Amino acid sequence: MISRRASAAIGVIAVCALCWLLAQSALWLHLSDQARADRQIHRSGHSQLQFNLSTPTDLIGGRALDVQAQSFSTDGLRLDLAPGAANVPIGFDGRCLSAQKFPRMSLELQSSQPLKLALVHSPTAGGEQRVSEIALAKGAHTLNLDLRELNWWAGQQPRGLGDSSGRLCEFRLVPVVNQPTDLQLSQLRFSLDENAPAALAWSDAIALPARWQRPESVLRQRDQSRTHADREIWPDSLPQEAETAASKPRHWPASLAISLSLIAVVLATLRRNSMLVVSMALTGPITLLASNRLAEGSSLIDWLSVVMSAALLLYLGASTKQSRINLLGGASAWREALQGVTIVLLLALLVHRLAGQPAIGWPDTSDLLRYFAWAAIQQTLLQRVLIPNLNGATNAWTGALPAATAFALLHTPNFSLMLLCLLAGLWWSSHYARHRSWLPLVAAHAVLGATLPLFLPLDWLYSAEVGARFFTAPAG
Repeated sequence: MISRRASAAIGVIAVCALCWLLAQSALWLHLSDQARADRQIHRSGHSQLQFNLSTPTDLIGGRALDVQAQSFSTDGLRLDLAPGAANVPIGFDGRCLSAQKFPRMSLELQSSQPLKLALVHSPTAGGEQRVSEIALAKGAHTLNLDLRELNWWAGQQPRGLGDSSGRLCEFRLVPVVNQPTDLQLSQLRFSLDENAPAALAWSDAIALPARWQRPESVLRQRDQSRTHADREIWPDSLPQEAETAASKPRHWPASLAISLSLIAVVLATLRRNSMLVVSMALTGPITLLASNRLAEGSSLIDWLSVVMSAALLLYLGASTKQSRINLLGGASAWREALQGVTIVLLLALLVHRLAGQPAIGWPDTSDLLRYFAWAAIQQTLLQRVLIPNLNGATNAWTGALPAATAFALLHTPNFSLMLLCLLAGLWWSSHYARHRSWLPLVAAHAVLGATLPLFLPLDWLYSAEVGARFFTAPAG
């Protein structure tokens, strides 16, 4: 007969395996969707490297230099120029363009006077400036240039385009006029050769070695290979297939989630087993998290299923009979929470020092207050719904594992965060069983949640985000 300790170990291993499967599934879906979206952008003739010049974010520092006046609108950047040279630094954000893959540049402009437009680039940030000049008459122009065919000069010396591999890391437009001029610039973009297959612009996200690697490691590799926008990666080699199909939206996660939520409501109405009701109510949102459906672009039915699940959980929390909770907590509860937080932070600091990770700025007061409120909501869910409806009577890990598992899975697809939440859920369940206290665990939750992302290496904890934001929000 399996001992209680062995059963607990097997249960923890099984939960970790489930967390791994959900995280890998979400990672694969995200990388696949991003690759298809990238291909479709280029298949339709648009460039990912597009600067509409309609907002300050398109320029380094948010503004043009050496101009009389400037304004941004949906029509582009309008400049009031005095005689001489102006400077329009394009917002490459410290990344570099592969001019071998995207050698063509297009630009729309309209000038009230003749001008000379100098294109200036540098192979490295702050490196040698290379210039090519184009004379333009007054009026409207649409430039379509092959950067490889232009004559580039550094002083009096002829130069090529970018470094030996065609990479350039700074790019500026320098209009030069002899009299006061109104100039409007818009729709600057870098694109493929006219006859190049769209497969050349594939993101290599889908080719990243995701199998058997932790999602955090894969995302770190992606970040290290980025050369321009946050969602973009230049491929080192072409994928084996040349598929250019558009990504089809997934409707089944929302349909499954809303169905599970409805089943949970019916079961609650029939007063069925509360563990089954809670499990069904949680499975819907977890399904949406694992399929990257909870994001800014989520559909109404996605959020409807979440609202139904949340309302049902609130109802269960209000109707579940349980012993009185000490909101402020006693001295022993605070002492035990402080001991646990101290041990965890000391271990995190040790890991931080051993990893040689640079210091990350402390969150500001407003962020800390928001996270404290969020920790209070999560602890209320844990203590009022998950623990009383899912956990067994015993204080052992086997009894605390169901609520800790549910708490961990609600942080899908952040694999490292799920594991940390599993351990935290076991600790908090055990603490709650002994002390029935609320505020000590809220404080411990808030402190650890705010500090661990600062100390743990990015390869361990990429970010503290969940859902689709885990893959898109900046780390650190």
